[in-house]
Amino acid sequence: MRKPVRRVIRTMDPEGEPIRGCKVYLWNNLGGGGLDWGGLSRERPKDLSSFCLMGETDARGDLEVVVPEERRWMGMRVGDLMRTLSRKEGKQHLNQYLPLPLVLVAKGKAMGFFRSFPDIEKDLHVLRSEGRPPVLPFQLEKGEPLAGRILNQGKALPAHLPLEFQLRAGRRRIDYKPPPFPLIRAWTQEGGRFAFEGPMREDVYVLSSRSPKAGGPWAYFGKVDQDQKLELEIQDLPVLSFSVETRQGKPAGGTRIILGKEFAGPMGGPPMELRQAQLFSGLSDRRGRWRVRLKQGFYFYFLHHPSLGWAEGILEVRSDGSHLDRTLSPFALHSGRVVDSGGQPISPPRAEAHLSIDPPSEGENATAFYKEVFPSFYPPMAQNILRPDGSFEVSWMPLDGFKGSLRLERHSVFAASPVKKILLDSQGFQDRNLVLPLFTK
Repeated sequence: MRKPVRRVIRTMDPEGEPIRGCKVYLWNNLGGGGLDWGGLSRERPKDLSSFCLMGETDARGDLEVVVPEERRWMGMRVGDLMRTLSRKEGKQHLNQYLPLPLVLVAKGKAMGFFRSFPDIEKDLHVLRSEGRPPVLPFQLEKGEPLAGRILNQGKALPAHLPLEFQLRAGRRRIDYKPPPFPLIRAWTQEGGRFAFEGPMREDVYVLSSRSPKAGGPWAYFGKVDQDQKLELEIQDLPVLSFSVETRQGKPAGGTRIILGKEFAGPMGGPPMELRQAQLFSGLSDRRGRWRVRLKQGFYFYFLHHPSLGWAEGILEVRSDGSHLDRTLSPFALHSGRVVDSGGQPISPPRAEAHLSIDPPSEGENATAFYKEVFPSFYPPMAQNILRPDGSFEVSWMPLDGFKGSLRLERHSVFAASPVKKILLDSQGFQDRNLVLPLFTK
């Protein structure tokens, strides 16, 4: 095993002044592979509790950290991969990347959220000096802490009740398709007060609680304004209730229900990519029911049960509350096995099956909500979904505009690896033998 590597994290404000007391978090997931948070892998840190607090920066804005280099991505050591890219691209800063995703939180500053896979086109400006580890400088903009208090029937919530805070980058940040900031879990303070460091003006957020003692479940979708003090009365939020059933009329308990709103995101990509979605979700009970308090307005929704089916649409939460009855649509099941010319199953690692999903670029479903939610129910493209016995199964949701395909590949040392592409459709197929010969014609 290779030795761990040392890095110095340096934090500063836009004027170059060091930031003292900045908390440095590294993702605690050495075995995973979701380096780019949204490319070939959909694995990403969803909760700040899955990070390790490495410490706080000193008066120079520095904190030295020790991180392993044994992280793998698609079967390759990331250190080896970055050294190869460094040589190919002629950019030595790639050799000094940080092997794990990073979150920076400082009082009065906008939360910093940095991927571990650097953009080859951008120089990280790594600072080097003889006998010292590379210095990776990060700049944090001015933040707008979100604070306020929460009431229920006119009374302040008691202290120590659980809250969840989900932040997404707004228009004042510069980034391209940034994923959500890790979820922050906190508790109410005396007098129902709360405070969160890290937002930036025009960031959007969902403040929520699932605790019945806190009047939950409820979710407040908001935007960060300058010097904002939020006073939230839970009873002012109308009730949205769901009743979900199967086509046979039976309750669909355990259905995942995802609600979302769209907003204008950071400046950094084509116009369609500037739209982002903020989400909140829950599970239906054994009777197929779920209720939540929300602000009045329109919301996207997506329902998914692993075995019973799916549904989607747009709903309106009225001032006096709303109720929605939905019946799940069945999946288009695609199942079978990969076999050789003699009909014998081919199992991993001699064969692979990978699922690819292409979202629509236009049409009513070409929205940030569907583009984020739909793929989340499927494995990432890098994952081999072939079972040990050579079989596969995909429960496809035929949502207009989304295209899915299976890429089957048989590994051969004698010739080019045979490849077959299978398009997924609304009809599906079951127990089909897909033949991959040893040699391609």
